[in-house]
Amino acid sequence: LDLNDFKFVNETYNHAGGDEALKRLSYCLRGCVRVTDTISRLGGDEFVVVLPMTDVASLKIVASRIYERVCGMQIIYCERTFSISVSIGGISTCAQSVGAAALTHIADVNLFTAKELYRANKGKKSVFIRPYKEIDEDPAG
Repeated sequence: LDLNDFKFVNETYNHAGGDEALKRLSYCLRGCVRVTDTISRLGGDEFVVVLPMTDVASLKIVASRIYERVCGMQIIYCERTFSISVSIGGISTCAQSVGAAALTHIADVNLFTAKELYRANKGKKSVFIRPYKEIDEDPAG
């Protein structure tokens, strides 16, 4: 998951405003997932959300919920109100043998696809989820 146009937020509302957006995003994410799920900030404006034992249909529902709630948030900072949006790339697998590096690579490729959708659709919904396939396993290929 990646914030769209986060540089604009930091430039317009300064880094403290960007920090407020990241805090609000974190609270919003926590409200969209189960207690057993994991949310981590990878750095900057990129987050990973791990949803164990989640099939592709359920993952799409959760991703859509996250997208709608994040885009619907109003952030108030220094008496100014703004909103943020996210791009979401996801992967679903039930395979026990898939390594973390492979899943991370595929999720990153899917996030890149979601960001491209965001740019191509001029800011419209940018969620790209797909099931894991054997061919996806090799991060080098």
